[in-house]
Amino acid sequence: MEAGLQIHHDSDLPISIVQITDSHLGGDAGAEVLGMNTDYSLECVLELIERQHPDLLLCTGDLSNNGSAGAYERFRSKVQVLNKFQAWLPGNHDRPDVMKKTCQSGDELNKVVTIGRWQIVMLDSSVPDKVEGKLAESELGFLEDHLKNNTNYHQLICLHHHVLPVGCAWLDAQRTANASLLLDLLTEYPQVKGLLSGHVHQVFERQFQGFKVMTSPSTCIQFAQGSEDFRIDHCNPGYRWLQLLPQGEIKTGIERVTGVTFAVDYDSHGY
Repeated sequence: MEAGLQIHHDSDLPISIVQITDSHLGGDAGAEVLGMNTDYSLECVLELIERQHPDLLLCTGDLSNNGSAGAYERFRSKVQVLNKFQAWLPGNHDRPDVMKKTCQSGDELNKVVTIGRWQIVMLDSSVPDKVEGKLAESELGFLEDHLKNNTNYHQLICLHHHVLPVGCAWLDAQRTANASLLLDLLTEYPQVKGLLSGHVHQVFERQFQGFKVMTSPSTCIQFAQGSEDFRIDHCNPGYRWLQLLPQGEIKTGIERVTGVTFAVDYDSHGY
């Protein structure tokens, strides 16, 4: 088993995981995305998560809106107050080199987290200066070697860009370009139980060839489902919770901020 973050957990008990994604923090505190203060919206989501008491927090990309060190430092400070184990991966708005410098003394960028009878694999689908995603040959090679050598653990695979069409033409043009290679690989390994991603700022869930494929809401603005072109949804920010059961089953759901009205430019045609 390769080195990575190892969390002690009773292998006979469910594992509680929370995914947050697409926080889009700006370089300075209080920066906005389409009118929404993304620091404030993240803080509102984190208040909800505190009640969940997760064993692990997954942060699946676009943590920053511009790849600035200040954004990652503030993000790290905000999520650390949960006093939880974390795993980060980059999205298309992120700068992996800056993320690495911010996390050089921590465990956030481990590619594999082992907890109980499960392993969570964090893949980088970001492509420099591109909105759409693609997994480098090195990432696919790492994943294949990992799956070959870890058949005794249930596996949850994470990346930023989605792999199946979600029904939004403009977003589906940005999904993982070589998703078919990834999906073909995953179907060869029955220990793969789920694939989790961000990027689409909306909820999607489908069973595919024996494992569950999921996307999740953003901690800031939400993209409208079923839209041909860019369109903002009126749903509030939120997160996905997952329970990983010892037998390999995944239970999951969505929680959203309530009782808060966020300032959003719903007439925007992009950002």
